[in-house]
Amino acid sequence: MLKVKSKFYLAALCVLAMISSLVLYSFGGILDRNSYAGLHELSWRFDSLLISIIWGCLIFYFLPKKISLPSDIFLFFYLAFCLIWGAGYWSVSGQADFYFGLSMLCIGILPVMLFKGIRQIIARTEVRKLARIGFFSSAWRIWALGLLLLTSALVGVTAFGGGGFDWELMYDRRISARESFGVGTIPTYLFAMSINGVMPVMAFIGGRRGNFLISGLAVAYAVFGFWLIGVKAPLLYAMVMWFLGFLLRKEKFEYFHGYVLLGLNLILLVALVEMLFGESFISELFVRRAMVIPPFLQGVYADYVLSTFSDLDSWIFGKKLDVGIAIYIGQDYLGMDNLNANTNAFMYALASGGVALYLLAIFFVSFVFAVIDSAYKWKNDEIFLSIGAMYGLLLTEQAFGTAFLSSGIFLCLLVAFLFSRNASPAE
Repeated sequence: MLKVKSKFYLAALCVLAMISSLVLYSFGGILDRNSYAGLHELSWRFDSLLISIIWGCLIFYFLPKKISLPSDIFLFFYLAFCLIWGAGYWSVSGQADFYFGLSMLCIGILPVMLFKGIRQIIARTEVRKLARIGFFSSAWRIWALGLLLLTSALVGVTAFGGGGFDWELMYDRRISARESFGVGTIPTYLFAMSINGVMPVMAFIGGRRGNFLISGLAVAYAVFGFWLIGVKAPLLYAMVMWFLGFLLRKEKFEYFHGYVLLGLNLILLVALVEMLFGESFISELFVRRAMVIPPFLQGVYADYVLSTFSDLDSWIFGKKLDVGIAIYIGQDYLGMDNLNANTNAFMYALASGGVALYLLAIFFVSFVFAVIDSAYKWKNDEIFLSIGAMYGLLLTEQAFGTAFLSSGIFLCLLVAFLFSRNASPAE
């Protein structure tokens, strides 16, 4: 089994993954196939390379050596899925100026710096007493989560009717589902909470216990989500969370991030082999979506902030828009119809609500993880590890409030605290 003895091994895996992805981007056709969407050639000027070196060194410094708390998983997810690829791809949006790259780096890394300090301060306060909350036996927890999944599945089918597995029509199903469910309705919230929050936690429990029935139920619900409304991400959520539970069962949890980075390199190796045969399925489905698009969108958001925030009021509170910032960036700024251009929670907060919302997002996320860390340590209850991991994963592409409320993290925390008496691992 893999053992991460120092940050050097993690850094080596990151650098290897970056080199492989850059080869695929420049020579594997990703740039050529996606230039219509606004992707540009990378800048290789000295000042651009200097930004990349500074960026990589900061990632290396903040990357946790070992995973021991839920907040450590958040830091890894944020660094790995939001920031690491920016070291190579920060200029992919077409902005290659040194100060633009430095601004992108500061916006991205400041939440990590503040998070580490705020989390420690809050953890020393009375928030630790929240860990004492518990009313019912934890033995009923799995039944409560299962009932939520069953109820949301019935509500979803009733509201939408039916679906399909046609890959090319999945976006049509998604648009139709929005029209059928409506905005701000109970079916919409219940289904979103179940597929983004409850289902991944169930997958974790299945992996932790080695229970194929629970694991199968979680995967089946993720497949059901694709069938019903064409969403692909929940299946990835289920796989990641199941693997996290599996590593806990094998007592290899502290090396979770090493395994994830190793997995990324294996996928990139397959993509490189695929490139030699003139194919691009893995490159388009995974490399472009997971490694190129996040820094591209962060660059677009940073360009929006730097070019439109022209006075003190806009810098503090943001610009007033008729639609949400993700819709505005997708449809009005990029000119792509029906594109909901989501980015990580902190960049989203800055673009939509200025520095005030940006700092609020950092404080709120720090507070939530201080609570989750305290509950995990004081209760010795591993379900809080899964909830923290899932919140961290959602924050890489959702607003902090949306991920907490609409995507079911608060609901999962409520269930975890209510059913936490006599808790045992993965209950």
